[in-house]
Amino acid sequence: MKWNNVPKLDEGLNTLLLKRKELSTIVKNCESTIKEINNKVLYYMRDSERASTEDFNISIVKFTKKVFDTKKFETEQGDLFNQYQKDSEVSYPKITERKKND
Repeated sequence: MKWNNVPKLDEGLNTLLLKRKELSTIVKNCESTIKEINNKVLYYMRDSERASTEDFNISIVKFTKKVFDTKKFETEQGDLFNQYQKDSEVSYPKITERKKND
């Protein structure tokens, strides 16, 4: 699709999208930092299931999670898989940053 014939939207929307980009970067950085901290906590607690600090109580939660192997089911039971598959229409804004030359 060529982008030179599409309508330009309000500049206020551009400001919102810039804010969205900034927040998205912050969220990614926060999620990465939280994951690092969780890994460090797991490392420090490798020999115990409970611990505490001055401000926090920490317990390691272990559980077994059941998951459905969709790919295997589709491969082995393709007809049955297709009977239970349904289509749903979904829409979302796909936002890509324009190159400064555009």
